[in-house]
Amino acid sequence: MKHQYFQLGKADRGTVTWYLRKVTGYFLTQAKRLIRQYIKTGVIIDSVHQGDQNKRKGVYQVNAVDEVTQFQIIVTLERISEGFMLPVLKQILTAYPFKIKGFHTGNGSEYINYTVAELLEKLRIEFTNHAPGTVTTMAW
Repeated sequence: MKHQYFQLGKADRGTVTWYLRKVTGYFLTQAKRLIRQYIKTGVIIDSVHQGDQNKRKGVYQVNAVDEVTQFQIIVTLERISEGFMLPVLKQILTAYPFKIKGFHTGNGSEYINYTVAELLEKLRIEFTNHAPGTVTTMAW
């Protein structure tokens, strides 16, 4: 279910805050800070992949993590190509229980192509990526 936080009454907003505290273990002030941050900036996803081992093609994992709540979705792919990636991106974007405003990735061609750009533009999601040769902001 997609949350429509701005349309909720006071009691329902309290329920969302309570739920956020329960699933994260945060104190009330921390939960309210996360909600304020979400209202101000929205949600941005970092995604990374890993694959080849010992020069053999292995499976790839796409790990999409919301920077505000740390909600994450991990998907495994047989190959890391546009044909395999596009259905997974659609699945990831619809699985988040809140609106996504930004999508941040590495510099791989599986993300940086016209098909992915078209999908994100259609959904009005800002796309950013790491420039080659720069330090990443991702923790892993």
